[in-house]
Amino acid sequence: MPSFQYQAKQKDAKSVSGQIIAADKEDAVEKIHQLGLIPVKVEEMRFEKGMFGRRIKPKVLYTFSRQMTNLLKGGVSILHALELMAAQEKDPYFKNIIQSLHLGIQQGNSLSDALAQYPFVFPSLYAAMVRVGEESGRLKEIFADLAQYLHKQEEIRSKVSHALIYPMMMAVLGMGSVIFILTYVLPKLMVLYKQFEQSLPLPTLIVMNTSRFLMNNWLWLALIFVILFGAFKRWSKKPQAQLKLSDMALRLPVVGMFLQKVDMMRFCKTLELLLHSGVGLVRALPFSISVMHNELLKKEFNKIHVSLEAGHSLAEAIKETAVFPPMMGSIISVGEESGNITEALYNVSENYEEETEENIKFLTTLLEPLLIVAIGAVLGFIVIAMLLPIFQLDMLAA
Repeated sequence: MPSFQYQAKQKDAKSVSGQIIAADKEDAVEKIHQLGLIPVKVEEMRFEKGMFGRRIKPKVLYTFSRQMTNLLKGGVSILHALELMAAQEKDPYFKNIIQSLHLGIQQGNSLSDALAQYPFVFPSLYAAMVRVGEESGRLKEIFADLAQYLHKQEEIRSKVSHALIYPMMMAVLGMGSVIFILTYVLPKLMVLYKQFEQSLPLPTLIVMNTSRFLMNNWLWLALIFVILFGAFKRWSKKPQAQLKLSDMALRLPVVGMFLQKVDMMRFCKTLELLLHSGVGLVRALPFSISVMHNELLKKEFNKIHVSLEAGHSLAEAIKETAVFPPMMGSIISVGEESGNITEALYNVSENYEEETEENIKFLTTLLEPLLIVAIGAVLGFIVIAMLLPIFQLDMLAA
């Protein structure tokens, strides 16, 4: 149920404010009356997209899980733990959410139910894990597992982003340099060549015409870019478009295999965490699939879920898909037969992690020189094209 902030008057006309959980605004007003207060202002607290469209960073969720682990291990109750964390939280948005969790538990909800009210902050996997911890009496152990899992996921995300950020920066700076030369530097040189334009070399004419086109049509080009970008963003949200883009991503040389391994690692680590925490395999699989990014891989893994529901073993279901390499399927099959499927999944995820780190090093090593050569070739062509007329004049003078 949603949370409401209210301002009210006591019988002695003293103003008070607070929060309350209710089905709707009318229910909130009724509950405030039941507290012996006269409501003055009642507003629903909006959290759907975060303050100013901002979402909670994974690092914040990791810190929340780690603090909850430490407080519960120290014998602090859930209510007191939330109260302490809200008091020291500097982010006003997340502070409000913690206070709403505290209020929800005060009004009789379980922690997992309170977390489920904010799926944009606490993923369904998170709430499900906490529910398992409540049912099994292992809540502090579950929060410890979640903290470790979130830390690992953040490490994976950080490694991938750091592998791509330098090449992307080089590409942006390279394109910026080319545009700067064509729109600012070249127009000053073109004045010198204007009287010789009919006899200029072809490369020089190409560069000069490109520069003129950008200078005369930059506004239209920017407008077309914005329209195309907006149309692409809108199209990319459609399910069929996401499948198409996912398929194209997996077909990219080197990068496609890298993206696949990252998603496989996410799946295995999540499934291992859930099984280790006591979640059943059939129930754990949808949560594990949800952490994957590639929609085509998700579609393939949903077939595994359907096969499990039909009564097949995980190893049999995996072997029916073309996603898992045969050796990985064999490791899981051995683990399933020996009753150590959690350990088998851990070994598979570690294997994928090692391969991913190797791929990151390879991609970084490969992309950097390729970008340097490509940017250097474009800039070199522009420089040579603008120097060719000078070389021609020197030759004619000789």
